[in-house]
Amino acid sequence: MRDRRGLFEFEMDSVHKLINTNLIAPFNLSRQAAQLMIENRKGRIINITSIAGPLADAGDTVYTIAKGGLEALTRALAAELGMYGITVNAVAPGFFATESNLDVVADKEIATWLSKRTSLGRWGEPFEIAGAVLFFASDAASYVTGQVLAVDGGYFAHL
Repeated sequence: MRDRRGLFEFEMDSVHKLINTNLIAPFNLSRQAAQLMIENRKGRIINITSIAGPLADAGDTVYTIAKGGLEALTRALAAELGMYGITVNAVAPGFFATESNLDVVADKEIATWLSKRTSLGRWGEPFEIAGAVLFFASDAASYVTGQVLAVDGGYFAHL
């Protein structure tokens, strides 16, 4: 859930809703899943955060707070759950052509800007997140925990 508004445009109910959806709900789900995984002495928790976690932009304050918190939650859970054989990682998508972005995906100005700001020069497609998630879920990532992998078409490479 994303709600792009400035700091003083938010009423507190909307702030709570955004934080609950993007941070508290993943915390609760992770805790419930971890209890089941502890019994098996193994497991994988994979959060979906955003490049908005480490990057801030005016008009996106609450979402940035929530996603930054989700990155911190990923590291904290990795520290807490590693002793049980549970890895905790996150995928941070960049600019993706999702249903919630349909209005901006069609904007030619944004497409031109994106072509200059990412190595791949385009919007990502939702299926392109799957590879990172599959890696974290696989045995190939059995010694990887507490990490956030940006799937951003090279956006961070152009900062």
